[in-house]
Amino acid sequence: VGDQFRYLEYLETGEVLRNVNRAVNEGYDAFLVGNIADPGLREAREIANIPVLGLCESAMHVACMMGANFSFVTINEKFTPRIVENVYRAGLRERFTGANRMNIERLTDLAPAFDPGPAQDEVVAQFNAAAHKNAEAGAEVVIAAGGVVMALLAHAGIHETPDGVPILNGITNLVKMAEMAVKMDRLMGGRFV
Repeated sequence: VGDQFRYLEYLETGEVLRNVNRAVNEGYDAFLVGNIADPGLREAREIANIPVLGLCESAMHVACMMGANFSFVTINEKFTPRIVENVYRAGLRERFTGANRMNIERLTDLAPAFDPGPAQDEVVAQFNAAAHKNAEAGAEVVIAAGGVVMALLAHAGIHETPDGVPILNGITNLVKMAEMAVKMDRLMGGRFV
């Protein structure tokens, strides 16, 4: 039940902070928060001396380089407010065209959709319907608000909506942004953070 609620985000923040501390102590080059809500991102940056990047924040910023504005397709109604809060926290309100949602009860419901067939067709249809609303609102880039959906779309080879709007793969983006951050950190004498 908790995968949609803020209580889980609270628990995840503690896990993120423990893991960023471990990453620093073990000599990692960067720390990535692979959760679209970016739990503990700001707090982790306060205690780390390595680059700390979040899935949502990184996706939003690159989406702003890809187009004049961006939008989200969220998994369900419960996830939407947390994602929109990230937009405001990142100062990207003017570049945000909105969030439309699918109707997926739980993240675990997405597992069967990784294989071609009715489950995948249903998830892709829900995603496309929500993304179409975003395109009608003027969105130039769509971000799937959920790492599982990002992975599912990429696995299915879907990189744009039927309207021709690019879908940013936030997972690949996060990894590539981390590679850049590590290189920048080295070029800047460890002052990326």
